[in-house]
Amino acid sequence: MTALDGTIIAANPAACRLLGRSENDLIKVGLSFFGKDNPSWSSIVEERISYGKAQGQTWIKHKKGAKIFVEVSTIVFNDRNGIPKNLVVIRNITRQVQMKEELEKYCHHLEDLVQEYLTELKQVNRQLEQEITERKQAEAELQASNTQIASILESITDGFFAVDNYWHLNYLNKEAERLWNKSRQEVIGEYLWDVFPEAVGSQFYSKNLQAVTEQTAMHYEVFFEPFNKWLEVHAYPSSYGLYVYFRDVTSRKFGEEELRKSEQKFKTLVENIPDAITRFDKDMRYVYVNPAIK
Repeated sequence: MTALDGTIIAANPAACRLLGRSENDLIKVGLSFFGKDNPSWSSIVEERISYGKAQGQTWIKHKKGAKIFVEVSTIVFNDRNGIPKNLVVIRNITRQVQMKEELEKYCHHLEDLVQEYLTELKQVNRQLEQEITERKQAEAELQASNTQIASILESITDGFFAVDNYWHLNYLNKEAERLWNKSRQEVIGEYLWDVFPEAVGSQFYSKNLQAVTEQTAMHYEVFFEPFNKWLEVHAYPSSYGLYVYFRDVTSRKFGEEELRKSEQKFKTLVENIPDAITRFDKDMRYVYVNPAIK
């Protein structure tokens, strides 16, 4: 809680822990932990001055200097003596921001990588069609292209496998061998659903079948029981069969579940603390009140 000039009047233990400071220390330093050069905080303050309340995302600095991303809700109210004061509620969203940034970065990277691979495969196919009249030259170029593609596929961190139009495995990379815990010698030439009979009827089975049947790329996440893992899958059909990229996202899935639990704990805390907490929309209509205000 602050005065309208930004002087901190009181801070609860959660705020003290978040900023690494005692309540007395926070009262001394005021709102300086929002930083001097922080446009997002300045916008929140301007909105609060204009409308008496504001909400937005910004950052604060821990006493040790670490930057913490937070969601801020602030509202001006009159205390029992009629003196206007400002209530500031800060929620730590650093983990969500970091996870979102990493996910976006990886998705962009994966999309660029897939597009690069598909472009190279198309170039190889065009070259083979143009040079088919010279069989030896075409075979030499095909071998060179296969070697190049195999080198690329062996270097990526995603698992990759390819099946022909009859679902027989004709390629898998090292990462696929590791995740499957099977060597190429064991499975090349085998019917995919004989290798993983427990997958028949699963989402992994139906999505890949849909990609081939509809000749459309598929992107999905699935819990793959043969591995006991969550997988992110990209499936690309072609006239030769199906190419599938996949990676283990079990840790991220567990992270999302932990985040959900954390948010539920925060909600439980807000709904059980004795202090009143409210939120208003821009028309000053209540959009949330915790049980303490009732």
